[in-house]
Amino acid sequence: MLVSNFFEKRGDTFERQNSYIPNISSRGHAELVMEVDDEGIVTKGRYLSITPVRGLEKMVAGKNPETAPVLCQRICGVCPIPHTLASVEAIDHSLDIEVPKAGKLLRQATLAAHGVNSAAIHHF
Repeated sequence: MLVSNFFEKRGDTFERQNSYIPNISSRGHAELVMEVDDEGIVTKGRYLSITPVRGLEKMVAGKNPETAPVLCQRICGVCPIPHTLASVEAIDHSLDIEVPKAGKLLRQATLAAHGVNSAAIHHF
C-alpha cells in the first residue's frame, strides 16, 4: 500500500491530508484521501476509484461460452488467471452450474499461485 502525506491549501491555511492507494501494483486505480487533524483524527475522507473499461463483455457477446475464458485471459498480460476464473465463474452462474468442492479448491489454488507469481514479478 502506498501512503503519502500532502498538504492542501484551504483559504489562508494548509490542511494535512493522507493519501492511501490500496492496490498492490502501482497502476493507481483506487485511492483513499483523508483529512486528518493535529490529534490524528480523520475529519473527512473520500474514496476515488477508476475502473478501466476493457470491453470484455462486448468482446465475448454472441460467441460460444467456452471461448470466453480463452479470450478474456488474453486481455491483460499481468493478470490472465483472474480474468480466466472470472469468465468461468460467469459461465457457471449463467448456466446454473454447481461447481464441485474439488473444482473450487483447484480454482483457489490456481489464484493463490498467481498471487505468489505476481508478487514475485512486481516486487523482486
